[in-house]
Amino acid sequence: MSDADVPATPSAAPSVHADGDDDDAIAEPIAVVAIDDDQSLLDMTATFLERERADFDLTTETDPAAVLDAVERGRPDVVVSDYDMPEMNGLELLDAVRAIDDTIPFILFTGKDADAVAADALSRGASDYLQKGQGSSQYALLANRIRTVVEGRRARRRSRELEERTERLRDAQRLASELESARRAAEVSIERYRETGEEGRLDAAAFALDRLGTMLDLVESFGADTAVESTRDVELATLARRAWSMRETPDAELHVHASRLVEVDPSLAQRALEALVENSVVHGGDDVTVSVGATTSGFYVEDDGPGIPPEERGRVFESGHTSDPERAGLGLTVVAHVARAHDWDVTLTESDGGGLRVEFDGVTFRPRVY
Repeated sequence: MSDADVPATPSAAPSVHADGDDDDAIAEPIAVVAIDDDQSLLDMTATFLERERADFDLTTETDPAAVLDAVERGRPDVVVSDYDMPEMNGLELLDAVRAIDDTIPFILFTGKDADAVAADALSRGASDYLQKGQGSSQYALLANRIRTVVEGRRARRRSRELEERTERLRDAQRLASELESARRAAEVSIERYRETGEEGRLDAAAFALDRLGTMLDLVESFGADTAVESTRDVELATLARRAWSMRETPDAELHVHASRLVEVDPSLAQRALEALVENSVVHGGDDVTVSVGATTSGFYVEDDGPGIPPEERGRVFESGHTSDPERAGLGLTVVAHVARAHDWDVTLTESDGGGLRVEFDGVTFRPRVY
């Protein structure tokens, strides 16, 4: 329980916002989850904060488990926590929140001497801290701190989304150029065949059209739908075999190890696996062996091909990077887009067979129901 003095109950007088804004009615709502073991202090905090900011959507909790459940469901924009609580103190709750989401703002609102916990709180990932005091002015300050940390997070998210859209635009522009190049190559080869009757000209046209078809498949992966619209629980083995079936590889082999039920956008996840299969066959040859399996926090796709030198692994997700001048160099960029859309981490390493191993982490597993 907090040891701070309790301010007087607010009167019905009109509130004055500390920041002088008068546009709260049209501001984007801020979902605040506040926790304290003292319900009366929680109610008072909620009352004052709602008077300070009309755009606050307050939820109060006395149970840390309820806060963690809300964070897991992605509901709050910010967590405001007391420090002295019997089941879990504020720093322990902060650690638990950070284990679920390391980006959600977390403010420690404590009756203890702030200096006693501030350094520890900030080192463990707290966004801010504020010591409880007397009077209602503390709530105006808390409201401003809430707004500052939430708007900062939203600004970073908008910046990240803008960077991703810009990157996708560059990818699309490069792809458009490659499409035109392949179309023109096929057109020229056909014209030369008509002029000379050389059969080799038809082979060149067929190659250009095949390349054109591959890039047209990539167009979908750079469209506006490269975002998770909805997810389903799908067996990893099913996704791998569907991706494998899209490529004619009579001499290649697919091995699936330790399949798990994963929560994914099936269409996007299959695009990523198809791009990885394509990459393995192109660079590893028609007799390549591709393995797919679950890890403790995600899954991997690996092959026994030539692999990628360590000095180049940091560049392969860049738009246009390729070791084959006849290809668009966009396949692994598709994989990066799909991983970002799912909020997965993706890394490259070397497989046991010396080939490429692509690992996805942060994947949600689901229990099988029999």
